[in-house]
Amino acid sequence: MNKRTFSAPSPPVAAAIAAACIMIFVLFVHPIIGMADNGDFFRVTQGNGIYKLDKYQEDQYFDYSSSKFGIYQYFNENTDSLLSSQTPFIKGALLLDRLFTGNDEIFDIRFLALPLCIWALIAIYLLVDYASWGIERRYGYVIAALAVLLFADTGYLAYFNSFYAEGIVFVSFLTAMACMLLLGQHRYRSWVLISAYMMNSLVLVCAKQQNAPLGILLGLLCLPVMLRRKNPDERPSKKQRTIRRISVIACSSLLCASGAAVYLLIPQNFVEINQYHAMTRGVLPSSKNPEEALAQFHIDPQYALLDGSIYFERYPAADVEGEDLKTRFYPNYGFVSVAAYYMEHPDSLLQMLDHAAQNAYSIRPAAMGNYERSAGKAPGAQTSFFTLHSMMKERLVPRTVGFMILWLGAVLAISFRDRKRTWVIACAVLMGLSQIGVSIVGAGDADLSKHIFLYNAAFDFTNFILISTVWIQWRASRHSSRKQAAEQLLKKEAVLCK
Repeated sequence: MNKRTFSAPSPPVAAAIAAACIMIFVLFVHPIIGMADNGDFFRVTQGNGIYKLDKYQEDQYFDYSSSKFGIYQYFNENTDSLLSSQTPFIKGALLLDRLFTGNDEIFDIRFLALPLCIWALIAIYLLVDYASWGIERRYGYVIAALAVLLFADTGYLAYFNSFYAEGIVFVSFLTAMACMLLLGQHRYRSWVLISAYMMNSLVLVCAKQQNAPLGILLGLLCLPVMLRRKNPDERPSKKQRTIRRISVIACSSLLCASGAAVYLLIPQNFVEINQYHAMTRGVLPSSKNPEEALAQFHIDPQYALLDGSIYFERYPAADVEGEDLKTRFYPNYGFVSVAAYYMEHPDSLLQMLDHAAQNAYSIRPAAMGNYERSAGKAPGAQTSFFTLHSMMKERLVPRTVGFMILWLGAVLAISFRDRKRTWVIACAVLMGLSQIGVSIVGAGDADLSKHIFLYNAAFDFTNFILISTVWIQWRASRHSSRKQAAEQLLKKEAVLCK
């Protein structure tokens, strides 16, 4: 009778299994972990027929997350919804909820987290598959453990149980980058990877308005990566080369156009919110003389009293939706003029960049709680389960602009030997850095740690690729060389003994 032998799962499968266990425990088992609303949920919920059940409670913002939301049972007049790739996933989650619960009055947000979890598991699998290819399995398990530590951190997962776009941004970013990296290994069908890259890139660009510039970067990444030959010996015909070039240019143009569309189709009320914060949470606090700063924009100096205020204050110093601001304040400046102001005032720009660096390594904003009221936790309490990576990064990484520059230089120097990998890493880093610039110019320091979320994801992605493909693979190849040398020595000794 033959005994069945146990075969351990491959490193990519092991990483996916471990991450799945963490996701189930964090997102689907009580106490459910999520992210409290900071006032942004309405941007996507109001147009999708969803409302907050606790909207009349004083602590509806920041303190507690929610897993249950109401579904409108009457005509929804709130049709001015923000254009976002979140919408199809929310619509799908509503259908799943009704299919499995039969309740068309209450929406369980875990049905939105479920597809994001599956998506994240695919991304983790692909990243580990890329990084562990061609090395010993034991080193592959080290890479798998590193991937779980970084990308299954509860700081990232908590966004899945919320209406923030960061959850979709996280999974689509990792998957798009993984597809581009795998394209250089020639192990999978290129058209499958390119299609997956395009789908994830479109989702990423359209997830939120500040991602609009990413369309250009993701579009440019298509050109050097997709135009490569499948292998050095390939000699495509002139017709094949023409088709490939047209396809690549079409993909690149589509991504660039999607970024432009996201920017141009932003509803006016959302534009005013960010525009208000760009001045009151950016230009004015960073200037030595707020009155003089306003004068440069041809704005009445009396509006300096708005310095440091936010759009959603209960008792604002001025009516943020009133005609006075709409005629004498908002029309006097925009994204371009604010960017020009920072270029003319490098001290203000450096101050804002320093503030961004202070928030650049915090995955979860400190002001937002993770627990529901029913969990009995203090208002604003955050979970510490499986947050080793996010806690270490927040406490140990230097929060300075100088460190960002040194890290960027080290990344490019280390990865320069592999040109294919360097293109992808450079694109990922530029996407993260672009979010810092867009956030500062577009909305000042309002919710800065959340607005520069992609920098966190790009930082972790880049470090994972470099650690796994440079240091761990170097150790693996060194061990393999020593093993081969020892085997050859034993063979020589055996021959001599004979």
